[in-house]
Amino acid sequence: MNPDPSLMDFFIGKGPTDTGSGSTSGVLQAVEACKDNGADIISMSLGGGPWTQASFDTYTNMYNDGVLIIAAAGNGVSYQLYRCRLPDICCY
Repeated sequence: MNPDPSLMDFFIGKGPTDTGSGSTSGVLQAVEACKDNGADIISMSLGGGPWTQASFDTYTNMYNDGVLIIAAAGNGVSYQLYRCRLPDICCY
Protein backbone atom coordinates (compact mmCIF):
# COMPACT_ATOMS: atom_id res chain seq x y z
CA MET A 1 0.00 0.00 0.00
CA ASN A 2 1.27 3.46 -0.85
CA PRO A 3 -0.08 5.93 1.71
CA ASP A 4 0.99 8.92 -0.39
CA PRO A 5 0.65 8.23 -4.13
CA SER A 6 2.25 11.57 -4.94
CA LEU A 7 5.60 10.13 -3.80
CA MET A 8 5.81 7.51 -6.55
CA ASP A 9 4.63 6.94 -10.07
CA PHE A 10 3.52 3.48 -11.12
CA PHE A 11 3.27 1.95 -14.56
CA ILE A 12 1.94 -1.55 -15.09
CA GLY A 13 3.26 -3.33 -18.16
CA LYS A 14 1.39 -6.51 -18.96
CA GLY A 15 3.20 -9.27 -20.82
CA PRO A 16 0.86 -12.26 -20.48
CA THR A 17 -2.62 -12.39 -21.97
CA ASP A 18 -5.81 -12.31 -19.92
CA THR A 19 -5.70 -16.12 -19.76
CA GLY A 20 -2.25 -16.00 -18.14
CA SER A 21 -0.26 -17.36 -21.05
CA GLY A 22 2.07 -15.29 -23.11
CA SER A 23 5.20 -15.08 -25.14
CA THR A 24 8.74 -13.94 -24.57
CA SER A 25 8.22 -11.10 -27.02
CA GLY A 26 5.13 -9.95 -25.10
CA VAL A 27 7.07 -9.90 -21.83
CA LEU A 28 9.96 -8.00 -23.43
CA GLN A 29 7.54 -5.46 -24.90
CA ALA A 30 6.05 -4.93 -21.43
CA VAL A 31 9.52 -4.52 -19.91
CA GLU A 32 10.45 -1.96 -22.57
CA ALA A 33 7.16 -0.10 -21.99
CA CYS A 34 7.92 0.10 -18.27
CA LYS A 35 11.35 1.57 -18.97
CA ASP A 36 9.95 3.97 -21.56
CA ASN A 37 7.49 5.19 -18.93
CA GLY A 38 10.26 5.93 -16.43
CA ALA A 39 10.54 2.73 -14.39
CA ASP A 40 13.68 2.34 -12.29
CA ILE A 41 12.48 -0.99 -10.86
CA ILE A 42 10.61 -3.73 -12.70
CA SER A 43 9.18 -6.67 -10.77
CA MET A 44 8.10 -9.81 -12.61
CA SER A 45 6.48 -13.05 -11.53
CA LEU A 46 6.38 -15.33 -14.53
CA GLY A 47 6.35 -18.99 -15.37
CA GLY A 48 8.76 -20.74 -17.68
CA GLY A 49 9.99 -20.08 -21.14
CA PRO A 50 13.10 -20.77 -23.13
CA TRP A 51 16.29 -18.73 -22.97
CA THR A 52 16.57 -16.30 -25.86
CA GLN A 53 19.26 -13.91 -26.97
CA ALA A 54 16.64 -11.17 -27.13
CA SER A 55 15.82 -11.66 -23.44
CA PHE A 56 19.48 -11.67 -22.47
CA ASP A 57 20.15 -8.50 -24.47
CA THR A 58 17.07 -6.70 -23.16
CA TYR A 59 17.77 -7.48 -19.51
CA THR A 60 21.46 -6.61 -19.87
CA ASN A 61 20.59 -3.29 -21.52
CA MET A 62 18.07 -2.53 -18.77
CA TYR A 63 20.71 -3.17 -16.11
CA ASN A 64 23.27 -1.02 -17.94
CA ASP A 65 20.67 1.77 -18.13
CA GLY A 66 20.15 1.64 -14.35
CA VAL A 67 16.91 -0.33 -14.27
CA LEU A 68 16.68 -2.99 -11.55
CA ILE A 69 14.76 -6.10 -12.62
CA ILE A 70 13.42 -8.37 -9.90
CA ALA A 71 12.02 -11.75 -10.92
CA ALA A 72 10.47 -14.75 -9.20
CA ALA A 73 12.84 -17.69 -9.03
CA GLY A 74 10.09 -19.99 -10.24
CA ASN A 75 6.35 -19.78 -10.42
CA GLY A 76 5.09 -23.29 -9.79
CA VAL A 77 8.12 -25.03 -11.27
CA SER A 78 10.69 -27.20 -9.52
CA TYR A 79 13.73 -25.73 -11.25
CA GLN A 80 15.32 -22.32 -11.27
CA LEU A 81 14.16 -20.39 -14.31
CA TYR A 82 16.75 -19.12 -16.77
CA ARG A 83 16.04 -15.50 -15.79
CA CYS A 84 17.54 -16.24 -12.39
CA ARG A 85 20.72 -17.47 -13.98
CA LEU A 86 21.21 -14.16 -15.79
CA PRO A 87 23.72 -11.89 -14.02
CA ASP A 88 21.64 -8.72 -14.36
CA ILE A 89 18.44 -9.93 -12.66
CA CYS A 90 17.75 -10.07 -8.94
CA CYS A 91 15.69 -13.17 -8.06
CA TYR A 92 13.60 -13.93 -5.03
